[in-house]
Amino acid sequence: LMQRSHVAVLLAAVSDPSVAATRLALALLVNGFGPGVAARFARETGSRLFFSSTQQVYSAGGRDGELDETAELPQFSEDAPAGQWLREAMPVFDHFEEQYLRDARLTPADAMAFVEGYLRAHELPVAPQHVYGFTKYVGEQRLQRVPGADVIILRLSNLYGPGDFSNYVRVPKLTLFLQEMMANRPLQGKSAVWSNDPRQFLFVGDLLDVLQRLGSLKSPPQRLFNVTNPRMVQPAELIDRIRELTGSTSDIQFIPSNASRHLQLNTTRIESLLKSLDPTFAFTDLTPGLTRMIAWHRGASEAGSAQFVPSNGRSHVEEIASVLLKELENEDENIYGNAIEQLVSLGPSALPQLTEAVKRKAEHNRDLNVRLALAEILGRIGGSEAMALLKILIHPKEDFY
Repeated sequence: LMQRSHVAVLLAAVSDPSVAATRLALALLVNGFGPGVAARFARETGSRLFFSSTQQVYSAGGRDGELDETAELPQFSEDAPAGQWLREAMPVFDHFEEQYLRDARLTPADAMAFVEGYLRAHELPVAPQHVYGFTKYVGEQRLQRVPGADVIILRLSNLYGPGDFSNYVRVPKLTLFLQEMMANRPLQGKSAVWSNDPRQFLFVGDLLDVLQRLGSLKSPPQRLFNVTNPRMVQPAELIDRIRELTGSTSDIQFIPSNASRHLQLNTTRIESLLKSLDPTFAFTDLTPGLTRMIAWHRGASEAGSAQFVPSNGRSHVEEIASVLLKELENEDENIYGNAIEQLVSLGPSALPQLTEAVKRKAEHNRDLNVRLALAEILGRIGGSEAMALLKILIHPKEDFY
C-alpha cells in the first residue's frame, strides 16, 4: 500500500486502556514496536507517515493542566523508572526490529514472543491506568529513531463524528450515549455513568482536514502536533446539547471529579500553521459536529445493516460482535464486562453473539453475583430472547450437558 501512496496514516492501536493494562505485550507490540517498523517501510517507499498518538501521553508522563508540545514529561525522564526502562529497551528493540525486517522467516508471532520475553525479564514500572499512554509514547520514540523517515506525530483528544461506529471494535463512550439517547432509552449500568471531567473533542472531519493539509506540505516546520478543538467541554453541556438535538429524555449519572486540574491540549502550534495556509480555518464547534454525527446515525439506523456490508458479506455489527466475542475469553472481569456492554449496545443484531457470551460465562462461572449481573444485562434487552437466556442462567445443565 505504501508503494502506491505518498502519505500513510498509522491508526492501528490497542486503544482501550483496560485492554492495554491487561494485555501489556500486545499493547507494547502494536503501539510501541509497530510504528518503528511502519516508519522503515515509509522511508523505503518515500511516503510520509502520520502516527495517531494520544493526549494520554501527557498524563502517563506525569503532567496535567494546559500543555503544549514542548512540555517536559517527568515520568519519562532518565531518572524516572519508566524513563530508565525505556532507555534500556530502545537499543534492544532496535536490534530486533532490524532482524525482523531482514529475516523473512520471522512472523508477527515471533515479534509477540520477543516482546513477551522482554517483559518477563524487565518488568514495566508503569501504573495500569497509564500503560496506554506510555506505549503510545514508546511508539513516538520508535518513530524518531528511524533516520531519514518522514514522520509526523499527532496527539489527539476525543475523536467523534459520522462513521465512528462502523469500524470500531470498541464503541466510544460518546457513541454509546448517543445511541441510547436517540432511542430514548433509559441509561443503566456502566453505560449511564461518565466522569464529570471537562474534555476536549476533535471532529473527524477536522482530523481529515489536518491530514490533508499537512500531507501536502513539502517541509512541515514541526513534526509533533496537539490536534483538537481547543475548547474544554463540560460533560453536562455535552449531554444537554445531545438532548436538544435529539429530543431525548434519557438520564445520565456523573461521577464527581477529584482532580484539581484537568489536562488541556494547547493547540497554538497546529492552529497557527493551518491558518497560515488558510486564514479561515477553524475547528468544528460541538453543535454542528454533533448534528452531523446524529444525522449519520439516524441514516444508519434507517438503512439497517445493509449500509454496513464489508467484503465478506457480514454486517459491521456482526463483525464487531464477533471480535468482541473473542474478547470474552479473557478472564479479566473488566475486559469481559466492557465487551458485554458493547454487545448489548449493538442491539438485536448481536443477539446470537450475546447468547453465546452468556452461555460461556454461565458455563465457567457458577458465582451467584456474576449470574445476577448477567440477568440485569438481559433485563435491558427484553423480549423472548432475554427469557431464553435467563433460562440458561437459572438451569445451566439443561443447556450444557
